[in-house]
Amino acid sequence: MGKHVPSAYTGVASWADAVNTASTGGFVGGGRSYGSLYVSTSAATVVAGASTPLKATGTTTAGACQDFTASATNRLTYNGTETATFQVTAAFSVTAADTNQVFNFGLAKSGSYDATTEVTRKIVVASEEGAAALSVFVELASGAYVEFWVENETSGANCEVTKLLLTAVEVS
Repeated sequence: MGKHVPSAYTGVASWADAVNTASTGGFVGGGRSYGSLYVSTSAATVVAGASTPLKATGTTTAGACQDFTASATNRLTYNGTETATFQVTAAFSVTAADTNQVFNFGLAKSGSYDATTEVTRKIVVASEEGAAALSVFVELASGAYVEFWVENETSGANCEVTKLLLTAVEVS
């Protein structure tokens, strides 16, 4: 049997279109700017040392985008003409290379990590997969970008972001 498309998304061409519509708050084609990307191939993020935030690695693929471009390296770039406020959301799963690792996950804006966007997730057993999410408001001017970053609070043990959906939806 096929997947059921909720009635709120009838008229979309496929299940993938319905998912993109849902992940952008129904704004697809609605005049607001939005962008999304997801991890298509995960890879270990090599941690240089404890308490050192760095961009999560792996290959990312663009989802629905209007006035955004999504790179293959975990970056959503706003290309609109006017500065706007966006709700940026990241839903993700992660594994760790060692036991009892405490990770902070957050966003960087145009290459500068913002610790106020952090959420913390502890991985108790090595290779256990844990999930978390974050959602913040970010103001972006044309050419500005957001990236998903990770920091190991405990040690220099690596982690792997196995799943990630990063979205930005204009709210003003």
